[in-house]
Amino acid sequence: MSNSKSALAIAAVVLGGGLKKVEVLGQSRYEPEEQAKARLDQAYDLFIDGKVNYIVSTGKYSIAATVDPNVTGPFTEAEVGKQYLIAKAQTQGGAAAAQRIAARILCEDRSIDTISNAWYAKKLCLEPHGITSCILVTSDYHMERARIIFEWVLGPRYTITCVEAPSPLYGEERTHREQFEKMLTDYVKTRWIASIAPGDDEALQRFMETEHRQMFSGIPLSQPAA
Repeated sequence: MSNSKSALAIAAVVLGGGLKKVEVLGQSRYEPEEQAKARLDQAYDLFIDGKVNYIVSTGKYSIAATVDPNVTGPFTEAEVGKQYLIAKAQTQGGAAAAQRIAARILCEDRSIDTISNAWYAKKLCLEPHGITSCILVTSDYHMERARIIFEWVLGPRYTITCVEAPSPLYGEERTHREQFEKMLTDYVKTRWIASIAPGDDEALQRFMETEHRQMFSGIPLSQPAA
């Protein structure tokens, strides 16, 4: 991509929000959870309104999820999100609209948490396409932690703005989630951000290969069928 095109490139980076299994014509497949649909819908609107010219769909699958090998079709949050966006464009604008958005969706399908969302979005999608401006899209309760992590991982060369998607959390459930998010945010700030400078790719690479990997080393992740 030329420098002039790179300067114009803006991506909506939409964070995965979980998958659910549904039955369609006797076959099982995955579709985004409701909160994930809300995030994807925000990214879709940004694209249709011309505010971004790429969408980065992120996520492998949740560490808490079990991958069902009997499901037909995509297994990763990134690919399921991409198919959701294409189907929405097909419904609203026909084949031409679906083809247009499909050509502008980039998939980051290796992450299992917000830190790896940021790292792999940067390395697999943003850097290869020369994109240094992005709009971060996630649920309202998750935005503060996500923003801090993305600013840390992407670093000062990147411009990051945020668009919140509404979540279905209310009352006591919402309070508990906000407390949990604050705890995680404080931990990230004091444990890692304080010791690794924003955008320091060498240090972040080491972190991803050591401390980050160790965080999940004891958690068995179900692998999708080949």
